[in-house]
Amino acid sequence: MIEKSSRDENEILRRKAELVHYMGWRSAERTLKAYEHVARDAHFVATTLATVHAAMKKREDAIKKDPAALSRYQPVESPATVRREDPELALLTGMHQ
Repeated sequence: MIEKSSRDENEILRRKAELVHYMGWRSAERTLKAYEHVARDAHFVATTLATVHAAMKKREDAIKKDPAALSRYQPVESPATVRREDPELALLTGMHQ
């Protein structure tokens, strides 16, 4: 709410400092980052994610109508292939040989 209702960056900083003082937070920076992260995730879900899902649905419908349309898209590498090529990842995931 602070970012949405503030006129400029200085007001944002001032109001955040006031909030920190009011709440008595000891680790203000970490606490604010946690709240900002949640707010940004909610905004992402409400805006960007809906657009991504709409594009995916459109592509799926096109492929259902014409399965040959699938050939226009590059296949995704299988995870097994990626793991074999990255020894550090393979070690971390238990896929090393």
